[in-house]
Amino acid sequence: MTTSGSAIEITRPPTLSTPEVRPPFGPLLARASGPSLLLLVAAVYMALAQLIIWLNDPVQAGASFWPAAGVSLGLLLVTNRGQWSWVLAGVALAEVAGDLIHGYAPGAIAFWTVGNVVEPLVGALLIQRFSSPRGSLTPLPALLGFIVFGVVAAPLVGATIGSLGTIIFYGTAPAVAWPKYVVGDALGVLVVAPVLLTWWSRSSRRSRAEILSLSASAIAVTLLVFRNWDAAWDVTLPYLILPFLTWAGLRFGVRAVALLSFVIANIANAATAFGYGPFALAGGMEHGVTLLQLFLAITLTSAFMLASLASDLMDSRELARRHADHQAEVQRNREFRDAFVGVLSHEIRTPITTIYGMTELLRRRHASMDPETVGQYLDDIGSESDRLRRLTEDLLVLSRAEGGLLSVAANPIALGHLVPATVESERPRWPAHRLIVDSPGFMPIVLGEDVYVEQVLRNFISNACKYSPAGTTVHVTAAFEDGGVAVRVSDEGRGLPDGTADRVFDLFYRGADTIGTTPGAGVGLFICRELVRAMGGHVWAIPRAPGPGSEFGFWLPAADEDGMAAS
Repeated sequence: MTTSGSAIEITRPPTLSTPEVRPPFGPLLARASGPSLLLLVAAVYMALAQLIIWLNDPVQAGASFWPAAGVSLGLLLVTNRGQWSWVLAGVALAEVAGDLIHGYAPGAIAFWTVGNVVEPLVGALLIQRFSSPRGSLTPLPALLGFIVFGVVAAPLVGATIGSLGTIIFYGTAPAVAWPKYVVGDALGVLVVAPVLLTWWSRSSRRSRAEILSLSASAIAVTLLVFRNWDAAWDVTLPYLILPFLTWAGLRFGVRAVALLSFVIANIANAATAFGYGPFALAGGMEHGVTLLQLFLAITLTSAFMLASLASDLMDSRELARRHADHQAEVQRNREFRDAFVGVLSHEIRTPITTIYGMTELLRRRHASMDPETVGQYLDDIGSESDRLRRLTEDLLVLSRAEGGLLSVAANPIALGHLVPATVESERPRWPAHRLIVDSPGFMPIVLGEDVYVEQVLRNFISNACKYSPAGTTVHVTAAFEDGGVAVRVSDEGRGLPDGTADRVFDLFYRGADTIGTTPGAGVGLFICRELVRAMGGHVWAIPRAPGPGSEFGFWLPAADEDGMAAS
């Protein structure tokens, strides 16, 4: 078969898919019953609250951040609304029980409980209404919504209610109590809630070595920063934490920033509470907490915004890449459509026109025609009908392959009998060629569909006869090779030009010197490859040796004793 020209690859137009989104809440919360969720929330809330109270008594110095506020808001955002009442009941139970343990005034406890229940409810409702249904921290507008509604608006409501209890029942000045409560709750949301919101997000594909290096170095530097050094160095040491948050945001995204911020904030809070670190030394017990709060608020907010922007940039690049791929697929589909229409308009029209024309002649003039002419016309009609049938079979397989629906049954096939029978049925179609078959009577069973195997072999024989001179021999052999059965069809034609053996099986591939001189649609060999692949085998095209010509063949694996294709 002569070759040159171009091939068009079959493709299905892709759709722009969104990245995989995992469930926003873990299996434990999803399966938990109401009472179980209440007890779980109460236990976690109380543990964090008591830890902070032990470190920073809220009635005295005030906490650097109130982690319980972040837990309650985060849990509302990662659970379904039907579970919210149980989450808030757990918050109320933990607040009341924890405060009673410390002997706080019942009136103050009532204000604190109401404030800590109302605050996450307000934040969750505002975030879901105006920002993100699940409190997502990307893209940047979603993060800004989380900060505005969850970190700022909700603490203003809840902390105002809670601070009233401290002001009324403990006589604390409003200018002292209210700011500490608001900022403490806001930082609690900023430090803790992102951990819950990003915990089940997609993991980074960065190397584990880099992740370990970032974690270890960030913790080590934070521990070194929050110890008592010379006062001159204490002013600048906190800035050493910024490169690690930048590293986390640019390389690993919002999830890494959330986890690293949580660790850094807890180390800084504990150190400041015990009088260590630059903020405790500079501000003492009166102003140390406030200085730390300002540092955490500015630093962590900047880190989250950087991480969100980096994530947006990567998403934009991915979207641009998928859009370019989509456009390329659209162009290839357009080329496929045009080529397919060309096949339909030419290759199918030709036999239909022939059949229709000869049928009309026979209908109108058969009475005046001699029997020999009538017989010739009928032979031509039969030949063109057979050509149309074969082309239709190829196009049906082509449409299934193009749609990804090509499937082949695994039926036992005895090629030792099927190959000779197929060759014999092809002899009348090619009277100008000598068809010789060499196939032993017994060969291993292969799995597939005999109709498709016949279609492949017929296409190979047709290809050999079309591209070799009249009077030459087409040799068909079948033999057991490499754990399967190999079927070869060799001709004495012009052969395969160099570098074209792999291209002849491409869809619509036709040699430039054959277009217009040799009938064909450039579909048959592509169909052969797809069918043989579907049956677990492979095809090839090589120069015939010795002498001129080419060899086309296919190999199918033999079935094992259990009726499965041997690997």
